[in-house]
Amino acid sequence: KESTVRRKENALWTMMKDTMKVTHPTWIANRLETWLTPGIPDVLICDHESRFHLVELKFCVSNKVDIRPHQVSFLSKHKKANVWLLVKKVTELGSKGELYLYRGDSVVDVAYSGLQTPPYFKISLDEQKDGMVDVLHTIGKR
Repeated sequence: KESTVRRKENALWTMMKDTMKVTHPTWIANRLETWLTPGIPDVLICDHESRFHLVELKFCVSNKVDIRPHQVSFLSKHKKANVWLLVKKVTELGSKGELYLYRGDSVVDVAYSGLQTPPYFKISLDEQKDGMVDVLHTIGKR
């Protein structure tokens, strides 16, 4: 199960990175390997205004989001900064899923209530093929 989830999160990173290359070419994004420092989000983005954003990537098949305590701690501790939780949920075979974007100040609620927590931004990839573009625009506005 762990490796399947990791592959799905890697696919979410690839979607983000590939979309960014086309729609936000001046942005710089790096996937962070954080096994030495648990809790640091998966992606570091420097946007067009040289602002940094940290994005934790998650994948789920239900409303439950498997966010670990050290991830909750980091995101909530830095909630006034540009820290984000991006969750891709796919529940039906053949569906492209939905993207849920949360600010760091919502992560405790997401840890307890999952995707029942109202997101900062939500989009269906079945209805909006380029939904990641809208996610990136939302991140860049903050």
